[in-house]
Amino acid sequence: MKILFVMYELNNLGGIINFTEHLGVGFQELGHTVDFVQLRWKENLINRTREANMSKYMQGFIYPYDQENWFFPNEKRLPYKGDVNIKKWKLFASKFDLVIWLVPVPTMQKQNKGNTDWIELYNIPVKQICIVHDGNLVRSYPHICELEGLITGIVGVHPCGYNSALCGIPRTMIFNPQYIPEDSRVPSYESRKKGFVSLQTFKRWKRVDDLVRAVPFIDNDIKKLVIGFGMEYAYMTSKDKCKEEYKTESGEKIWDVALGYGMEHMHFIHPPQRDKLLRKYRTLIDSSWSKVYSQTGDHFNRVTIEAMIQGAIPIARNLGVSDNLEGNGVIFKANKNYVMAPWDATPKEYAEIINYANNMTSSEASGYMDAGFEVLEYFDRKWVAEQYILFSQSKDCGFYNKIDVPKLSKKISDQSDKHMTQFFGFED
Repeated sequence: MKILFVMYELNNLGGIINFTEHLGVGFQELGHTVDFVQLRWKENLINRTREANMSKYMQGFIYPYDQENWFFPNEKRLPYKGDVNIKKWKLFASKFDLVIWLVPVPTMQKQNKGNTDWIELYNIPVKQICIVHDGNLVRSYPHICELEGLITGIVGVHPCGYNSALCGIPRTMIFNPQYIPEDSRVPSYESRKKGFVSLQTFKRWKRVDDLVRAVPFIDNDIKKLVIGFGMEYAYMTSKDKCKEEYKTESGEKIWDVALGYGMEHMHFIHPPQRDKLLRKYRTLIDSSWSKVYSQTGDHFNRVTIEAMIQGAIPIARNLGVSDNLEGNGVIFKANKNYVMAPWDATPKEYAEIINYANNMTSSEASGYMDAGFEVLEYFDRKWVAEQYILFSQSKDCGFYNKIDVPKLSKKISDQSDKHMTQFFGFED
């Protein structure tokens, strides 16, 4: 098959980068060809003439990328504003057998105000799949429901995304693709250094501040490595604009206090370096939790799986990887394949859980590692790519091995009507 990946403009891509890279390779491993374009609502795009600093990129399955974006060639950045550009798009996209919309619809960012061109992009005689990566469908992009009858279906990459897609459009759940090595041997728990790696884009719901507050209570002999960047990092570290919630009662920045207790920070890193660290240290910490997301379903991040692949034991939150206080989700089971930290743990309680995870007995650690390996088959990028092909053919697929067509919820419909008329400017 000839497959086309499509990316709208989006800030803070985070795990969408890794998702796309692995899914692209998964299709290539199955013998399919993949092309990849970025769409922008412009009449014309100015070609880049200045050479980029390519040292910050690594080569991806098609283009160089870092943890913020791809370096698209000029000819793969396509304008779609106006009838002429829409016609060009349709001629181009109609040559493919399957189009995958990595960002399902345009965002509500100001550059899309008055954009009435986007919906016509989907009016092509090609199978099309839209990906739901998060739990923000109802609030941020309910207008995806306007694609009913135009697209083949929606994929939720976790239960939260899947359960939220009440759009009257066929849906299935296919987890995030990962590279699962055939050789599953990893360093033993005993041979690893005591320590944790925490990787993320610093968004509010990632709750990095919970971990930062816990650092003073974590054992001195445990390596404390926090990796990433983003808005909340800026707020925590800003000289003049540090949020009050990121300060101690005495007015110190919690970030500075943590640094004083041995926490180290690195900005975004490439996957090979990430994997090296996950094989070196005993644990991975994902501090994310959300009451809102957990009301819809499990909303786990790919870093938890990346840790399991390398044999690092994940420490995660109950209202992050599950929808209940017990912490037992669809795929993750509390204190079986991950160490559970309650969403409302105090800094000291959180630290005690981190201390425990880094001082297990050999048999305890082996149990966690083995239970982690048992679920990896559902994340193998080649298997995941096969599920997308099955979905495009309307065959049973995904984690649940089914496709269902939920009724369009009134909440999504009403919110979409507001977006379409008040923001995008379509007539009521």
